Amino acid sequence: MSSYGTTRWGNVYDGHGNALGASRHAAPATQYAAPATSVGGVPVRQVDLRGPDVYHMPGWKNLSDPARVKALRKIVAEYGADPRIAEIANAALTRAGVPARAYKQQAAVLLKWVHDNVEYRNEPGERLQSPEYTIRMGFGDCDDLSILLAALYQTVRLEYRFVLSGTDKRTRKTIRWIEGQPFPKNVDWAHIYVCVGRPTFRPTRWSFAEPSLKGAKLGWDVVQARQRGQTIPVPELGDAAPAGLVSLAPDANGRGFNLTEEISKIKGELSTQLHWRRVLVTVTVGAVVSVGTTYLVESMLRYMRKGKK
Repeated sequence: MSSYGTTRWGNVYDGHGNALGASRHAAPATQYAAPATSVGGVPVRQVDLRGPDVYHMPGWKNLSDPARVKALRKIVAEYGADPRIAEIANAALTRAGVPARAYKQQAAVLLKWVHDNVEYRNEPGERLQSPEYTIRMGFGDCDDLSILLAALYQTVRLEYRFVLSGTDKRTRKTIRWIEGQPFPKNVDWAHIYVCVGRPTFRPTRWSFAEPSLKGAKLGWDVVQARQRGQTIPVPELGDAAPAGLVSLAPDANGRGFNLTEEISKIKGELSTQLHWRRVLVTVTVGAVVSVGTTYLVESMLRYMRKGKK
């Protein structure tokens, strides 16, 4: 990390001196001019453009889950106002030709941008990356990808919530928690992702957004997938799935298991098999075979009776 400047141990600070509670790697402040406090007599807060940050969290295991989510939101709040993140988000939307108020389409395009530009990677211990660092390095774990996607949503004023999924210790069922809900107890949390609301300002509809699984469309949710009986990919993305395991990860052609498509295929096959002409032919042939078989059996019985006489 030395290439990003000196290390400031102790508390983690965002770009404006707000403590987050862990160590942060940042470029030395002496290299930059003091931020302006006003422009034309109007008080301002200058955006910190010093470069990518990484937050090492040695005490992460000791934090409560709500405290962890709060730390993630503080990072998103800082970088969601970063003009570099805004430039990336708006460039992606412009290239995709998304209309100004097509909020669901905006959310889908930004989710796909994360899938196309950043790889999921595990990490030793816990380390939180800034969105800018994740983009620059091209990888991150589920925390980092969720922070990045949330910052992209925030910069275009799409409301977001963090989502946790895990296993209830008592029932062993997969459950989720959406930020803002009462926090359940006795849960082993294993994954984090995002849900995004629309329209802006006062969203009335929400969609899940899974940044860690390439090919997962807007609205796909790991908890719903388990509840519907879909097999969740056990190996890491890119690894070969064990024999007999139906993987939701995309194949070599970029396609993965899609429940809707599978249901459509089954309906199509049933529709073909149950077409009225096919049914009519099947019934007719069955009737002819049945009559013919009955006639042959009766003929054989009559012949046998005559032979006994």
